[in-house]
This record gives sequence, structure tokens and C-alpha cells, in this order.
Amino acid sequence: MNREDFFETFLKEMPNNTGIHDPYPLIQKNIKDFLNELSAKLSFLTNNIKKLQIDNILIYYIENQIGIELEEKPYGLVITSVGKNPLFKKQPPYASDLYIEILKDSNKSLIISDATLTTNSFKTWKRLFNQGYKISLYDMSKPGQTFKTIETIDQMEQYFKTNNKDYEKYRYVLSESNRLIETSYRFGIKRYRELSGT
Repeated sequence: MNREDFFETFLKEMPNNTGIHDPYPLIQKNIKDFLNELSAKLSFLTNNIKKLQIDNILIYYIENQIGIELEEKPYGLVITSVGKNPLFKKQPPYASDLYIEILKDSNKSLIISDATLTTNSFKTWKRLFNQGYKISLYDMSKPGQTFKTIETIDQMEQYFKTNNKDYEKYRYVLSESNRLIETSYRFGIKRYRELSGT
């Protein structure tokens, strides 16, 4: 079961750098669809943040400004899309603000980049690092052997290049300090299995 949960959370899809793309219109449509669905659960968080949930799909958003869609996995929340109203570009609210509230709200305490990572999304990861949050990354092909926690912005940037396909295999993990040991433990077990061939 642990192997299946690890695969489901950390290895299910290969990441790729999509450059610049903003799925905000699609997120707006999904919010409307969710609000019209009787089984959807609507919650109100702080700072005007709302949360919609149907089964394991969650949308955190600030009305007409910004939205983040995630899928709940066994060990964390995987981001499926992030979008912001063009009228609020380069000004608050930022996606990093929502990520922080999502960490507080979720019992998972891990947010993982998904199969796509835009240039703007990468800026969000850098902003979270600068705010003191723990950012780790790993190579999808050898997660146990490559898992590392970022120490500097320069170190993070060397893994994100739009013109080099080798960099598309990396995924990023956002965690609070007290959950980093738990995550490192899971990757340590994965490393042992990789090296022993089991």
C-alpha cells in the first residue's frame, strides 16, 4: 500500500515546463460548474478565500481574482492548475498567498507541482522559498536518490530551464518545516528500494 500511495502522490505524471500559459478562464468555468453541483462543499477561509470540493478535487479561490485547483492524493495535494485574472497581474493577491492558506487548511501539509509548470508558477515557488517555506525537488526517474531540499534560489533555478528537456523531469514539493522530515523519510525508503532493486 505504501508503494502505491507513493506512486499515486509523487510519480503518477511526468512534469513538463509549459512556458507561459494562464488557465484562468477554465478555472472560472470550473468554479461556476462546482457551485451548480449539489454535491459540492463550499467553505470560507480567511482573507476572502473560498474552497470548493467534490470528492478529491479542490478549488481554492478569491472571487474574480485568482484560483488554484488541486487533487488530493494519499500524501499530499497535487496542483492541477493555477490562474489569475489579468487585471491583478503583478499585484496581490498572489498564488503564494493561497498556497500558504491551503497548507494551513489541509491535513496533508504537502503541496506538489503537477505535470505542468509554467514560468509564472515557478515564480510562485521562488516567492514561497523567499518567505521561508521549505521547497524540495526530485527527479521523477530516480526520486529516492535525487530528493533534496533547496538551499538557495540559484540552486532552484538550475533545475528550471525552458530550453532543456532534461529539466522537465523535476517536481517541486512545498512543505512546512515540521513535515519535511516525514517526507524525507518516505523518499529515504524509496531510495533504499531503488538501490536494492526491490
